[in-house]
Amino acid sequence: MSIDTVLDQLAQEVKASGNDNDLSYFLYHRLRFKKMAESITRRVPTGSTVLDTGSHYLHSAVLLTSLGYRVTCMDVSAFTQLDFVR
Repeated sequence: MSIDTVLDQLAQEVKASGNDNDLSYFLYHRLRFKKMAESITRRVPTGSTVLDTGSHYLHSAVLLTSLGYRVTCMDVSAFTQLDFVR
């Protein structure tokens, strides 16, 4: 599956969640997600484990998982407790 196809599917999932802030964030950063995925797929074999730091929204994690990677995610709990994130 291509990166663009996965990003299109992910955009639909984010939209279906009904969280406008999440959708705005995803759309604003979509090109960055694409470039990150292109960089990883060029350098890291499919099936490898990658670390997603600052992963609260999980967009990168879902993208890489859909491309065949195992993803370990982490974020700081202080961030996830901020009002604008909830």
